[in-house]
Amino acid sequence: MRFFHCLLFILLYNFCYSQINPLDTNRVILDRLNLEELKDSTLMDFYEYDSSESQAAVLSFYKGRYHYRVPFGGKEVVINNCLFEEGAIFNVDELVSNNSVYLKALFIFSSESPLVSFKLRRCAVIGSTTITGARSARFINTDFYGLFETFSFHNFVSLTFEDVDFHSFVNLRGRSDTIRFIGVTTSKEINLNLPWILGPDSARLKKTVIDLSGSQIEKFDLDYSNYTLYDGDRSTLTSIEFNNFRNVYTQLLKNLQNRGYTTEQLDKDYKRFLYLKDPGRSKFWGSVLNFLDEQWWGYGYEKQRVPMWTAIFLGIFFLLNVTVCSTSRDVYSIRAINSSFERFEEESFQQGAITTKTRIKEFFKGYLLVFYHTAIVFFGLKMSIDNIDFNRPVWVAYIFLQYTLGLVCLAYLVDFVISSPQGG
Repeated sequence: MRFFHCLLFILLYNFCYSQINPLDTNRVILDRLNLEELKDSTLMDFYEYDSSESQAAVLSFYKGRYHYRVPFGGKEVVINNCLFEEGAIFNVDELVSNNSVYLKALFIFSSESPLVSFKLRRCAVIGSTTITGARSARFINTDFYGLFETFSFHNFVSLTFEDVDFHSFVNLRGRSDTIRFIGVTTSKEINLNLPWILGPDSARLKKTVIDLSGSQIEKFDLDYSNYTLYDGDRSTLTSIEFNNFRNVYTQLLKNLQNRGYTTEQLDKDYKRFLYLKDPGRSKFWGSVLNFLDEQWWGYGYEKQRVPMWTAIFLGIFFLLNVTVCSTSRDVYSIRAINSSFERFEEESFQQGAITTKTRIKEFFKGYLLVFYHTAIVFFGLKMSIDNIDFNRPVWVAYIFLQYTLGLVCLAYLVDFVISSPQGG
């Protein structure tokens, strides 16, 4: 009997060896291999065979599943046009499968090191799919009819689904730097808020980039605070690309609103996208407008910045007017302020011995008059043209700059008061 087993093993070895390229042990190719004829339970006797020193792969039937073992030196396995009628288990470093059908469960793992790359193209998996230990996985034009799961002790670097149809549930147990759902359709909702996706709080410092281009966005359940929406690798997009990404933003905003999630961060990213990547706008002006909108009031979500910026601008003009106050007063004359200045100068001239208390009083009174003049120009709802000396155009422009910025600040302050909880 032992002799019979050895003879059977030799025949199996020769068969497998004929399916691969013996000159390249790092690349094993199986093409149009029908595993039906390998359904011999006696092959279980050779499951423990150590193939680490062999130049051939070992195909074996074990507990109702086909198990494909690659020599430890093997780097890539390519499976083309294959039909797996039983469950398939792959323990490889790198796997590519094209035009193949897996009628039962598909299980892929790497016991030695994380998968460098795993790709399925134009395949169909009727049973469940399980991937563990992977670092990079890509599925293109593939149908998954059973449960799809990923388990990873290492974070995924990249997880891509392109033109994929999910007919059952999807559980992604492992965090990814990038998850791309491109042209994905699903019969079940895909929950991307699960703990095994998000990881511990320390892992959330780096958000996951997610691409939902062309997918059924309404089927995705995600809290956007843990993600960043992919909107192109280039700073300049074509009109078609820009419109496609804009549609993804608007659809995701609607989806999050319908589910009751906060949309603040997504709306900020959307506005930043419109400023920086609109092909119909100059890149320079887009950057300027984005900077102003972001810094001024956080795209409308941080209106408490408005009083701060108002105080900053008022303070800047006050400091400038301290040094050029007389010129500013002469260009835009305010009768009450000028009269106060004249009395102040006359009183200072007529005083005899000047005490420290008098100096301090004069100091604050003089600067207070400068502040009054600055505030009247800055917050003045109406500017009297008759009081402007247009013979000094540079200073006139300076006065109008104060006035214009003051009106802008005043308008935003009114909006801030109205929209505040007390005002509303």
